[in-house]
Amino acid sequence: MNRRTSSTIYGLLLIFSVMLTRCTPPATPTSVPAEDIAVTNLVENPQIEGQIVQTKVYDQCQSASPLKAQIQFSESNTSSQQKEMVISAGVSGEVGLSVAAKVEIQGSIEPHFASSNTTERGYQEVIEIDIPARTKQEYNFIWKETRTEGTIEYSENGVIKSVDYSYRIGLQFADSIVKDIACPVQITQTSSEAPLPSATPLVKQTLVDGCIFSETWNIHSTDTNALKNIAVGLNGCRSLSPLGISAETGGILHIFMTEKKVARVSRIYTPITDNTVIEFDIFVNYMYLVYNDSPANVTFGVAPASDPKAISTSTRFKLQVEKNDSRPIVFFMLADTGESTGSRIPNQHYEYGRTYNIRLELSDIQLSVYINGIKMQEQLSLPDGEKLFYIDYNMPLLSGLDLQIKNLSFDGEIR
Repeated sequence: MNRRTSSTIYGLLLIFSVMLTRCTPPATPTSVPAEDIAVTNLVENPQIEGQIVQTKVYDQCQSASPLKAQIQFSESNTSSQQKEMVISAGVSGEVGLSVAAKVEIQGSIEPHFASSNTTERGYQEVIEIDIPARTKQEYNFIWKETRTEGTIEYSENGVIKSVDYSYRIGLQFADSIVKDIACPVQITQTSSEAPLPSATPLVKQTLVDGCIFSETWNIHSTDTNALKNIAVGLNGCRSLSPLGISAETGGILHIFMTEKKVARVSRIYTPITDNTVIEFDIFVNYMYLVYNDSPANVTFGVAPASDPKAISTSTRFKLQVEKNDSRPIVFFMLADTGESTGSRIPNQHYEYGRTYNIRLELSDIQLSVYINGIKMQEQLSLPDGEKLFYIDYNMPLLSGLDLQIKNLSFDGEIR
């Protein structure tokens, strides 16, 4: 065979093989069966309640102005990272939860709880707080969470499986706890040989400055937790907000007590002499009881300096509420040393909306009480030895109080 014939035959064979390749149908790929997932049953357990604590710290140590802040619930800064919906696999011994199954389960459970879910309203609840200048405070905001828990059964490619679920259906603000943190004292030293500067003496402040000065006023309370959260600022002023006591600019001492789940007694006191004249104005916005088991009272008393917590050994002028009523009578009362409760002043009690001037005159061994310039008939004996003047409240379970003490002076001077 010559070379031309060989080339022709080779060309024909090549064309024929290409045609066969084009005519052969492509191989069919092996199909992957789609996952068959269906939720078959939902078991719902009784609702449970818990707490979520959201912690925030506000540092105003270097600021001369107070700060107003609005707090809204946020998952990102809570100490308990409870998400709205939690699904956990493995109740039936299965290993893991496929992505497809999780998507199907979430899509099935969310409409089930949509009608009872109130978290959106809770998310929108906003709390307003005031942080004073030159202070550092830690707030713990407590939110009450309501959840439903249970089990979801589902089939996946014919295999019966189950998972646990936990779903939040309610969230609301419950309480807040504030803790005063002492601001750091910054001392600058120019060289290793230079002596440390001596501490700068505190500038004495008074109630007119909006200050309960630590070198003038001492405190006592049965609420040990509140006492732990009380601090003295760099200016020497006590922050007594955990006790419901605050000094407001203009010489106002404000006592504000919301309903607490425990009875509380708290007192501030300052030393006085045997011949001191104490004068102040009182205004009661409200004072009430929930239970009639024991009275609520605010006391202005003279106690022995050796026993700052004294009650029965002190001389007292009191405002007292004894019954649960929509507008209860606030009685004026006097108690002598040795008397446990004292007695009402005849034909007199506090009338809402009025400001009353109270004057207490100490004269060596006795105390005279004046109300709006009128001297009370009863003369009260005084405790022996050095003395102190105190203001305290005794508030039973769930009672409430909003009272202002204005223009408090000792021999004409504000403390």
